[in-house]
Amino acid sequence: MKKKFLALVMTLSMVLSLVPMTALATEGEPTAEPKQETQADVQVGQKEEPTVSVAEKEGAEDKPMVQETPATSYAANGTAFTSDTGVKYKVTGTGEVEVTGCDASVSKLVIPQTVFYKDVEYKVVSVAQRAFLNSALTDVDFSGTTVEINQFAFAGCKSLISIIGMDNITNIGKQAFTSCSNLEKVSNLSKVTSIGFAAFMNCTNLTTLEGLNWQSLEDIGKQVFANDEKLTISLDENTFKSLKTLGMGAFSGMIGMTGTVVLPESITEIPESAFSNTGITDVDFSHVTSIGKQAFSNCEGITKLNVSDSVTTIGEKAFQGCKNLVSVQIGDPGKGSSKLKSIQKGAFNKDIAITYFYMECNQADVTIAGSDIPPGSAPRCLPGPGFGASLPPAPTALPAPQPP
Repeated sequence: MKKKFLALVMTLSMVLSLVPMTALATEGEPTAEPKQETQADVQVGQKEEPTVSVAEKEGAEDKPMVQETPATSYAANGTAFTSDTGVKYKVTGTGEVEVTGCDASVSKLVIPQTVFYKDVEYKVVSVAQRAFLNSALTDVDFSGTTVEINQFAFAGCKSLISIIGMDNITNIGKQAFTSCSNLEKVSNLSKVTSIGFAAFMNCTNLTTLEGLNWQSLEDIGKQVFANDEKLTISLDENTFKSLKTLGMGAFSGMIGMTGTVVLPESITEIPESAFSNTGITDVDFSHVTSIGKQAFSNCEGITKLNVSDSVTTIGEKAFQGCKNLVSVQIGDPGKGSSKLKSIQKGAFNKDIAITYFYMECNQADVTIAGSDIPPGSAPRCLPGPGFGASLPPAPTALPAPQPP
């Protein structure tokens, strides 16, 4: 009996030893920690939602949605088109065009500040070279634009009478309006400071440059107002006070120019034909060093000349044909300090009214070309009807006379 009982106990012990310990754990006891989920454990196709804080959610509600504006699609450079007003344009840069002409039916041209092409707005920046050369335009309105007016832009427009709307234009290009022979009036020129070569040359009926402030002009090119015989201006000491450059023949043939020419210190050389055939009556030569060829030829309003000590050269035919010129004083009277070195050929040719001529220097130091002034060695006054006549020899010493 004992043997059977021992055998039963031993069998039960063996069975219990084979049962896992977790199976014996009770409900209240802790179990082993669960395994952490890894990326590999996430099921395929399942999207992991990002974590958003409460503050971020509140800020997102207050922030408006911003939509990007699509970039403007401009036409390629060189693209040409015609507006519904008949004006022709060409694209020259991003959002910019120049005026290149107009339809033959256009007589009154209006240049706008901007123009639309295929619903895109372009700024008008210039008028092309020869854009309206020899056209039949009668009126031009620049509409207050700041356009650049290029060479020959309106040259030869013989029907053109009036130009307005130049309020914001500062520079008028060379030959821009040359030979517009019936042009009478140009308005709104208050901001112009520079006028290029021959810009208004041969505008023989031009009478008015409305708003032009002569005292603000800095650059006047060659032949700008040449042969503009109906244009008038009365010069005074401030007319050219801002002038930095003056071109050859700038006012040649402008017989309506009167008064005294006074140039600023920035201009020391009077260019060739600058004031020839004008109505001026006098010239202030202070600080001038050179008088150019034909600079004052045929100026019949000049009756006397007081050439300052600073002048070293009187150019060829500089005062030729000044038929009412009576008195010539070269150098400050009585000082004998004239720096004159050269009087070129024909400088006083045909000046038959001269009765007084005195140089404040030794004539031996002056090169005199031609026969306008008879040679001599002493400072002197030349009496007689004019140069080239047979005059008595000058005395070796002569006190400086007073001009009439």
